[in-house]
Amino acid sequence: MYDVKDDIKPVVDLLPILEMNSWVEGFTIFKEYGDSRKIGKLIQDKYDDLPVEKKREYQNLRKLPKVLEKSSKAFGFTAIDFYVKSLNDVVNVSKNLEPIPSSLKAMEFLIKEIENSSKTFQDISKNWEKQLKLAEIYFEKNRYSQSLTALRESLITFVLEETGMDWENKDLREKKLGKLLSDNPETFPNELFVLMDQIKEFRNKPSHGFIDSNSSEGELNQSIDKLKQYIQKASQILHSNPDLTKVKKALNNVLNS
Repeated sequence: MYDVKDDIKPVVDLLPILEMNSWVEGFTIFKEYGDSRKIGKLIQDKYDDLPVEKKREYQNLRKLPKVLEKSSKAFGFTAIDFYVKSLNDVVNVSKNLEPIPSSLKAMEFLIKEIENSSKTFQDISKNWEKQLKLAEIYFEKNRYSQSLTALRESLITFVLEETGMDWENKDLREKKLGKLLSDNPETFPNELFVLMDQIKEFRNKPSHGFIDSNSSEGELNQSIDKLKQYIQKASQILHSNPDLTKVKKALNNVLNS
């Protein structure tokens, strides 16, 4: 501090300010985009800096960066079911944390945010509802392609889960239900069929990176608006309990043929 009038000029350690900026950045990335890798790395670095005898006292803290990384990877890859489970793992580790050392007080904000995220799925029992909720979360975090994937999967899961079928059966999801939609659309409630057909068509350009001589920024903005409308429409239709009696009968016929 050269502006001090005394002969002895004190040295001010500004590293805590730089470190605080890193925590703010890590928390912002997690909050805005669901990516917890940076904040997990900060926690890991802090743990590594602890004296050996102190590390033994913080075994759950040692686990936290690893479960955060798993959750982040699941979210980044649209691994829907695994993401919901990994959130619970993060919460369980967080709840059993030892008293947080003073060097990691900034982590308290992260823990509260993770607990809030996990509560989003806490009272949802249906798998299609979890997937639809995740489509909304991806949209809010500007992850539009992943939002579209989760939305499509939620519709497929809805049909299978609500008709008592094995909604995790890959052959049933990708082949048999698709064939039924193509060959016998009349078995589906009209609104539901139209929405599923629209989303199937809508996926084409995003899936191919909007690589088209006619693509434009305007079309990109329209696609974002359209996706938002489809999510709202899906929530409206699925929560109205459409009659799937014909679909169930047709799927049973397919399975027994």
